[in-house]
Order: sequence, then structure tokens, then C-alpha cells
Amino acid sequence: APPQEIDKIMASYILPYIHPGDKVQIGFGGLGEEILANLRDIGNIEVYSEVACDNMAQLCREGVITKITAASPGACSEEFFKFCYDDPRADLISLEYTMNPLEIMKQENIVAINATFMIDLIGQCCSEAQGMVPYSGTGGTFAYQYGSISAKGGRSFMCLRSTYIDHDGETHSNIVPWLPEGSIVTTLKNFVMYVVTEHGVADV
Repeated sequence: APPQEIDKIMASYILPYIHPGDKVQIGFGGLGEEILANLRDIGNIEVYSEVACDNMAQLCREGVITKITAASPGACSEEFFKFCYDDPRADLISLEYTMNPLEIMKQENIVAINATFMIDLIGQCCSEAQGMVPYSGTGGTFAYQYGSISAKGGRSFMCLRSTYIDHDGETHSNIVPWLPEGSIVTTLKNFVMYVVTEHGVADV
């Protein structure tokens, strides 16, 4: 999905925390695309992630990204697969490494950027369901949140919209005193570092 205005705002809060020489973990979607688009202003960035995105290839050709290490280019174009075949800077490796927090914590200066649906005031994150309705899998969220805060120089960002609008047009907060009963706790409170909404960054 192309970035929406809210993605651009949240990205603007995260980008000052990314520095030349860092490794970035990022996923699909508008926020990820906005972060990638702005890496040209930083440069000398590696990607270490469970997924690869099409735009990473062009940034690699430009020298902005120096290496891509990922497990799944499954949503990428044929052009990206050709790039991986021809360019030694692209390294597709097993999920045993890219989704293993013990491997992730070996990656110095890794910046993990993930999204969630809802967070409570003690820091528990629900990233897989909306109420009792499953929406997504765990993905790399827990592995990278845990691994990055344990890595030397690591930083992690949990991103969410501050509110949502229900079917009746009423606005509700995604930041709640406690997660609703039955919610899946994807990320435990102990492993949350920075929380990002369209209103800013909170270091928790």
C-alpha cells in the first residue's frame, strides 16, 4: 500500500533514530514504504528482516542500502527475484536466522520497526486480532522486539494509530487501560521500547 498521511507523520518521528551504519528491519505496508523512501537522506544502511520489499533493490543499486538479508521476498516482483539472483548484496537466508531472536540480538545497531493494533498502559501489544477475530499472524514482531532491545545499540519501535472508528462511526482509542478480554498478547510488556503514534514517540 502507498503511504498515507499518518504513515508519513509516524515515519518522521522514527527517522531521526536511524543512523548511517544501522541495520533496519521493516515490513510491508505504507509505513515501511515511507521509511524506505527516506533512507536516501541517511545512507549506508543494511536491511536485516524477515521480509524483503521491491523498493529495497533500487535503493541497493543506488548505494543507499549496502546489503539485504531477508528470508521471504514472497510479495516481491519478478524483477526483485532477478536482482537477488544477480547481485551478491542480496542474501536470502532461512527463517531460522531471520526470525530467531537469539540471532537477531547478534545484529549490532539493529532498528526494528513493527506495527500493532492495540496497546495497554502496561505495554502489552495485540498485533494479530481485532477483538476475537484473527487478522494476521505474529510475523516478526516478537522476535525483532526481543532481539533488537537485546542487541548492542539496538532500538525497537512499536507503531499504531492512536484511534479507530467503529462501524457506527464512533471513535475509540487504541491505547487502553488493559487489553479487552480474549485479546492475543503478541508482544509482552517487558519487550516494548519506543511506542509511536501520529502524536509522537514515547520511550516506555
